[in-house]
Amino acid sequence: MAEHDEALTWRRRTVEAKTGLGTSTLYKLMREGRFPRGRRVPGAPGVVLWHADEVRAWLDALPDADPN
Repeated sequence: MAEHDEALTWRRRTVEAKTGLGTSTLYKLMREGRFPRGRRVPGAPGVVLWHADEVRAWLDALPDADPN
C-alpha cells in the first residue's frame, strides 16, 4: 500500500525518505529533543508512527541551504 503526502501518520521508512535522515540519526535527534518523537502503537510491537504534520513542520523550520 503506497503512502501519500496526505497521510496523517508516517512509519519510519517514510520519515527517512521525506527527511533524508538515516535511522541512527533520526533516533539521535529524537533523543536530543531536536526531532519530533515517534509514538509506539499499542498492541503492535515494533510499530512506531510519526505525525506527518510534525515532521513537515520540522522540515519547514530548517534553514535554507547556503548556495556558497
